[in-house]
Amino acid sequence: MLLNEKFLYSNNHIQRGKDQKIKISNRYYFDLSFCNGVFLLGHSSNVFNSAIKDIVKLNLTNSAEPNIYSKQLAKIVKKFFNNDLDFLYFCNTGSESVSKALRIVRSLSGSKKILVCVSGGWHGSSDETLYKHEKNLKPKPISSGLTVDSKKNIRFIPYKDIEESKRVLNKLKNKISCILIEPMTSSLPSTDIFEYLKFLKDYSVKNNIILIFDEIITGFRLEDGSIQKKYSISPDITLMGKILGGGFPLSAIGISKKIYLKLKKVKPNVFFGGTFTANTFSSYLGLKCLKYILNNKQKILKLNANSKYFEEKTNSFIRKNKINAKVLRFESIVRIVFSNKKTTSINQRDFLEKGKSLKKKKFINYLLKNKIYYPKNGLIFFSLKNTKKDLDYISKIICKALKNFFK
Repeated sequence: MLLNEKFLYSNNHIQRGKDQKIKISNRYYFDLSFCNGVFLLGHSSNVFNSAIKDIVKLNLTNSAEPNIYSKQLAKIVKKFFNNDLDFLYFCNTGSESVSKALRIVRSLSGSKKILVCVSGGWHGSSDETLYKHEKNLKPKPISSGLTVDSKKNIRFIPYKDIEESKRVLNKLKNKISCILIEPMTSSLPSTDIFEYLKFLKDYSVKNNIILIFDEIITGFRLEDGSIQKKYSISPDITLMGKILGGGFPLSAIGISKKIYLKLKKVKPNVFFGGTFTANTFSSYLGLKCLKYILNNKQKILKLNANSKYFEEKTNSFIRKNKINAKVLRFESIVRIVFSNKKTTSINQRDFLEKGKSLKKKKFINYLLKNKIYYPKNGLIFFSLKNTKKDLDYISKIICKALKNFFK
């Protein structure tokens, strides 16, 4: 976050959070972000608070050496993913896991240098992935300070478009080091993804290309634990984070046995370390959080049912009032698109929403006046603490705002 003068002297700082609400400027708001999906259990949950007390009571301390809790956490993590996930390397952030995963890829790929990203995904602030695609699928940097090589070595293929993806991949297949995909893109949540993921898996195996699933958002949140487990499709490398640390910074790279055996032969060894990598505090908190999720699957099912209720209630109002918007959902991951036209790509979404920034600003301000915090990236998460009554109120205010500004 950029701490500019405007931010430093603003009073609109988040002060604290409890359950489904956060406190800003001494007022409580329904939170629709939950730290970008991190707090699946809600803010300051009993699990979180109990773990913090344990850390003090047990005299736990961080060190730069491995700890017993990271070992226990690794065993729990595997229960959320496919059996092909053989080994874990812990990191501190999602962006760090992306950078180190690409380091693994470069160590194994020899002269193959092209990183293929599937359009619509977000992979953090790693230099190699700070690009979006233009209409012709050419990469366009979204930050200054990126190297010429990073732009030269990245290509995009269109999400869920098998024929066009195959055409681009066939043209480059002897140069491709890996395919990186957010298997359910948060930019356009949808359920019709199996065929495309299966295509990428089959193509990767046939052409000896490393396939990476970025499950930093979907991992641990879904009913089945992850996208790969839900659809029984195993990538070579899995990226995970957010919920993993239970509210503290923690991410991980999961690799298949095939990749692990190849990696052991690489000289010099690939470096993964860091002072706070898999630190005791994050590992202990993550362990408690994941155990709770495993033991309370019925609460995940209820969360998904509540999210579906919100989607259907809001979309019903949108259709009835002929509002130019729609709600998209994948389990408990939700996004409002400010257009009712069919949207198949993030570029199309951005085009359809072009020129609506003032309306969106008024929409967000209306929600704030009615004590609802709407995330800047537009990606809505609900938590286990949200009740149906909460969602009735949130849907009611969102519907009023949509009718006011997008009818």
